[in-house]
Amino acid sequence: MMCHGTEYDGLEVLNRYDIYVQDLEELNAPSSLRSMAFKGKFAFAVIFIQITFIVVYAFFVSYTEDADASHPKNHFQNSTESDLHALYPMFQDNNAIIFIGVGFLYTFLKKYGYSGVGMNMLLAALSIQWTIITHNWWNTKDGRIHLDMTSLLTGEFGAASAVIALGGVFGKVSPLQMIIFTLFEVLIYTTNEHFCIKGFHISDVAGSVSLHMFAGIFGCSVAYAVDRKVHVQNNPNESPSYESNIFCMLGTVLLWCFWPSFNSSLSTGDAQYRSVINTFLALLGSCMMAFAISSLLHKDKKFTMGQIQNATLAGGVAIGTCTDLMIQPFGALLIGSIGGTLCVVGFNYLAPFLARMNIYDPCGINSLHALPGFFAGITGVIAALIANEQNYGHSLYKLYPAMAPMHNSSELMEILKYSPDVAPGLARTAPMQACFQFLYVIEVMLVAILTGLITGIFLRLQIFDPVDDKQMYLDDPFWVVPEIKDKKSSISNQMNDSKI
Repeated sequence: MMCHGTEYDGLEVLNRYDIYVQDLEELNAPSSLRSMAFKGKFAFAVIFIQITFIVVYAFFVSYTEDADASHPKNHFQNSTESDLHALYPMFQDNNAIIFIGVGFLYTFLKKYGYSGVGMNMLLAALSIQWTIITHNWWNTKDGRIHLDMTSLLTGEFGAASAVIALGGVFGKVSPLQMIIFTLFEVLIYTTNEHFCIKGFHISDVAGSVSLHMFAGIFGCSVAYAVDRKVHVQNNPNESPSYESNIFCMLGTVLLWCFWPSFNSSLSTGDAQYRSVINTFLALLGSCMMAFAISSLLHKDKKFTMGQIQNATLAGGVAIGTCTDLMIQPFGALLIGSIGGTLCVVGFNYLAPFLARMNIYDPCGINSLHALPGFFAGITGVIAALIANEQNYGHSLYKLYPAMAPMHNSSELMEILKYSPDVAPGLARTAPMQACFQFLYVIEVMLVAILTGLITGIFLRLQIFDPVDDKQMYLDDPFWVVPEIKDKKSSISNQMNDSKI
């Protein structure tokens, strides 16, 4: 009896081992991803892109005069005062947001943590270099882009847009598709933002509409086009673990702490001071409401970790358009509280509705970025409608340049006596400015949907090695994962012991 039992146990372990090995072979062998590994498609694409960047930077990018040792004004020690010391702390905070905060936020899947942190780092590095080119080629001087701290900051804004939008196709595309996705997203984001700022003359210093709402809608639109060719829902690997949720929450806390720097990076003077205060208050409001609404909407009145990880941050998105405006502290708390509430409601009701329409959003970018971003756009309309010189003084014409009087007008001449840095505007009234703020929201929404669908259709081409259903939400097809080897070795030893 013992011999037969041992033999049976050994055969059972052997069968389990054969099934496990077969699963590994099916995961890697027949797919286009294995072909990609042999052809080196991904590596060659990245090398080509980086060499292209080096060539473009060599011919068209140089230091700003404050960093250029050959500039005459830098020939004497302490001859200039640059913006380095004022902006470098903000720059470092944004670095932490993009590379650490978002990276750990993307570790929520139990078998996709390597890709969450690793690919976020690669795509952010790609995005910053690409944004510096696409954002600044509209404003070259002597045919060259002059690189300063503001250029680096706007580069990180481009990276934020790209890695946010990536959430719509997170775990569902190959590394090569991610690279192509990022190139498209950054180009469209920077081009559309330039058009909106120069064409509509709007106020949205933290980019809640042009960055967050655009990225959220763009990512979901790409997902809709990509997901139509694969089965992305009810995948057993698309789930968190206790440990992965803790790592993700670490990213949330870091983002929460540094978000005021992100929103206030491009503001100056009293506007920057207000931006820090307003953003922090909004984050406090969204944190409170995230816990309250998450508990309220759960059938057992418990907290849902995925909602907490996102909704606590929604206040930072919701306040972005008004972050440097005179909305008063209670207004910042109110906006943040509504933003947190909208995010949880989006997770509970809108996400299932979109899933039924085959728009599957694994990272919840629609709830965290698109919904609060749209709300931020509406608050921007209201803020413009009530803006006046009594509340802002002459800084009104810096926050809303189009509302400044026209060139050579008597009103402008009077203003220039006291505020010589005010530029001529278009003499818009507050209601006119509010109308343009609303058109801005609609335009960004339409552009994000249209370009997202086109990008998604393009990414479905076989040349970019789309993933199979069984490869989604897994690191194994792309990374050397030690746990797989250990598990295989453990099964082999167990099988040998059983034979003995």
